[in-house]
Amino acid sequence: MKRDLDHMSRQSFDLLVIGGGITGACLARDAVMRGLKVALVEKADFGSATTAATSKLIHGGLRYLKNLEFGLVRESLRERRILERIAPHHVYPIPFLIPTYRKGGNRRPMIKAAMVLYDILSFDKSFGLEKDKRIPPHRSFSPKEVLEKEPGLASEGLTGGYLYYDCQNFNPERLCLDVILSASLGGAAVANYAEVVDLVRTRRKVTGARVRDVFTQKEYVINAAVTANVSGPWADRILGLCKGVQDRKVRRSKGIHIITERLTDTYALVFQTAGGRHFFIIPWRGYSLSGTTDTEFEGDPDHVAVTAKDLEDFVAEINQAYPRANLTAKSVRYCYAGLRPIVDQEVETLYEASRKYEIYDHKEDEDIEGFVTVIGGKYTTSRSLAEKVVTLILKKLGRPFIPSSTDKIPVHGGSTGDMSRYIERECAADSHHLGPSCLEHLIRTYGSAYTHLLKFLERDPHGRNRLCEAHEDIQAQISYAVSQEMCITLSDFLLRRTGLGTVGDPGSECVRRCAEILGSKLGWQPERIEREIEHFYEQIRVPS
Repeated sequence: MKRDLDHMSRQSFDLLVIGGGITGACLARDAVMRGLKVALVEKADFGSATTAATSKLIHGGLRYLKNLEFGLVRESLRERRILERIAPHHVYPIPFLIPTYRKGGNRRPMIKAAMVLYDILSFDKSFGLEKDKRIPPHRSFSPKEVLEKEPGLASEGLTGGYLYYDCQNFNPERLCLDVILSASLGGAAVANYAEVVDLVRTRRKVTGARVRDVFTQKEYVINAAVTANVSGPWADRILGLCKGVQDRKVRRSKGIHIITERLTDTYALVFQTAGGRHFFIIPWRGYSLSGTTDTEFEGDPDHVAVTAKDLEDFVAEINQAYPRANLTAKSVRYCYAGLRPIVDQEVETLYEASRKYEIYDHKEDEDIEGFVTVIGGKYTTSRSLAEKVVTLILKKLGRPFIPSSTDKIPVHGGSTGDMSRYIERECAADSHHLGPSCLEHLIRTYGSAYTHLLKFLERDPHGRNRLCEAHEDIQAQISYAVSQEMCITLSDFLLRRTGLGTVGDPGSECVRRCAEILGSKLGWQPERIEREIEHFYEQIRVPS
């Protein structure tokens, strides 16, 4: 995967995708697999915004049943199963425990009805899946059984609980990257740190975009028959570049998550705040991930961040719902904020807003050809959304309909079959003598594509050296990230090519080692290395 904006500017594409989050990634992959010539540009790094700021789940959206959004839940549950199959190294079943109480929103009859309906809507939840991906039906527990499983839950008014399964996304940033890699290997031209600064028009037709290289500030024109605006929280900003297009307000919902020491052992816990919003406490990478909040954000989407007030309020909500947590702001190892783009709706709070998506063909709406915008959606349904958009684009281009096969063909690294057996088999072979813990870590990070990484061990005598004492990541991953994964900054590597920085500071020695090795690959001067280290620490800083 090579970044070459100059080469992209000297070609003509069928489709230009603006946005390198999970929706743009899925759109590029689907379009390439259906025979289109595709370019994709992203203003920052792939998967670095909304895609990275999730609860690390692939889920059906149990709470959407309250709003009677049966279609959205059914689509999400179907896509959950598909993602388990095509990305087995990223998507795993995880048990959720919902305690029910005499008072409040988590009342037993209501949760029971939701559980039954959720099982009905996911009737095919295990069809065609390997044994380690199959999801069992829900179970109910007595108050005594609930407290045996999670003794830290409040016992007063406890009426029991329900166990159900959804899926955890081990590394949403890397799943997005694997979809991008799939598109690239299929022939798509892709570039990160390439910001769209204008749309190119010929009368009432959009013919591409003017793109600025974030590092050199040089601008390029990329030509395409159709341009797709899938820039998430920035969708209305891109629309603003196209005169004559009706303004469509994107409401931005800010959600924060925090990482703390582990608060639960086995289950992800589902709680309801005093204000009626649900949140999770989820086991993740040896810690607990708690989230999310849901507040309207009206500032510049480039500058969303967790504030000290955000932390204070959310920590208070967690402690009220789960007193055993006993958190303070100092308990937070790492935190992050993201924006969910939501189709403008007349709702009192954004928590009540639907996570549905809208696809706008500007030919139909404003008689402007060659331009499509997507607003809304969620990570779980990004593949099916992309399928619909590509079907529309084929029609706009006058091409014969070709069915999508993205639900059947694994993404990059997804050819493992049963993950448990694959890991066991590869660890037994271990031809490079890395040891079972390191090998398992690499397989869960790269899937079947970890074998491509092993080739770099043969070229680098230090490739098997660990980057950090407390982590299994090795030096060869840096060479691989630069050569094969368009890794350009230290934060790219620590936050998105690996998970080293996603649970907080991996240690100054580790950070500097990564910066110096990465700098040697990319030709950084000492001043650049220091700037990269400083920028990384700015990104992971916990406000106080």
